[in-house]
Amino acid sequence: MRKGFGQSRSMGGISAGLRTYNQINYLNPASYTEQDTHSFMLDVGLAGYLTDYRSDEYHYTSRNLSFNSIALGFPVTRWWKSGIGLVPYSRVGYNILTTQQMIDLEVENYFLGQGGVNQFYLGNAIELFKKISIGCNINYLFGYIEQSQTVDFNNTSYHNLVVRDKKYIKDFTATTGIQYHDKLSSKYSYTAGISYDFRNRLYGLRSRFIESYINANNTRISDTMVNTDNESYTLDVPHSISAGFTLELKDKLTAGIDYSGQFWDQSSSPLFAAFTNSNTYHGGIEWIPEKYAFRSYYKRIRYRTGFYYSNTYLTIQNTQLNDQGFSFGLGFPFKFSQSLFGITYETGVRGTISNGLVRENYNLFSIHFTFYDFWFYRPKID
Repeated sequence: MRKGFGQSRSMGGISAGLRTYNQINYLNPASYTEQDTHSFMLDVGLAGYLTDYRSDEYHYTSRNLSFNSIALGFPVTRWWKSGIGLVPYSRVGYNILTTQQMIDLEVENYFLGQGGVNQFYLGNAIELFKKISIGCNINYLFGYIEQSQTVDFNNTSYHNLVVRDKKYIKDFTATTGIQYHDKLSSKYSYTAGISYDFRNRLYGLRSRFIESYINANNTRISDTMVNTDNESYTLDVPHSISAGFTLELKDKLTAGIDYSGQFWDQSSSPLFAAFTNSNTYHGGIEWIPEKYAFRSYYKRIRYRTGFYYSNTYLTIQNTQLNDQGFSFGLGFPFKFSQSLFGITYETGVRGTISNGLVRENYNLFSIHFTFYDFWFYRPKID
């Protein structure tokens, strides 16, 4: 699933080199230092999903609307800034039917997945030598993922199979980041950044159920092969790295590119696929026609767009799934304030209908409220 808040998501998901004084970028915690020393930020987001699943013989549409995130950004000292938030880490939601022809019978495979994992993070960042910022997030992951597969031979002579696997996750991870930011002139500046997610072995509980059955004379005859509950297990989360660069024309334009790599080849695979190393490329731009045009509100709106392309970590039937799409967004400034109301639309395609697989055509809608205020200062009275 797409990560990040409104500005990042609208700009194709760039994050490593993104730093804005009135927006929160938790994907690279080094960016926290850009926040003003006397300010306080609150970001709240909602998201809606419309996904169309298609294969050669199958069509299914999924809809979902949910609270997406809440985050705070605040200073501790002039050189030390912090952030705290609750965001989605991953979501699982599919209901897929595929068919295979095996000699003289047709085999139906049903795949069902649901659940998700949330991320609570606490981050800190400090500024070194005025140009280098470093930061770290301590993340607590919690939630569950349930996957099942049913193999139906549509023949009374064959034993069918049902496999269900439900995992509960509760454990800690960490993300670190660094950014180098400098000016090229009075108008132009740039930021180069890297963020790194450490490899972790998460511990949790697992429930498994495996059953074989046959249908004979309208009667189901089953045999339970495995039925375990609250079984300890470990889940390997791979290390990943993101590197990016942004160029900014003061009060006018921000453009950036990112590369992200995830190294899944040593992680445990799901029920019906294999994990593969993945690479993702992002690009995005934000344009403000005239930031201080108080007579024309439309000139103060932030116009954003971006793209992304990824060969994902999933390989099914020897086919690595790709994910590609575009994003568009608007940032509406509040009158006489640094607060923003943002809307984002993302559309893309994941997977393929080749080799009997399923293609996802998805549309993601999100809105973000970023409230920005000055809290940490003492007024002076003459």
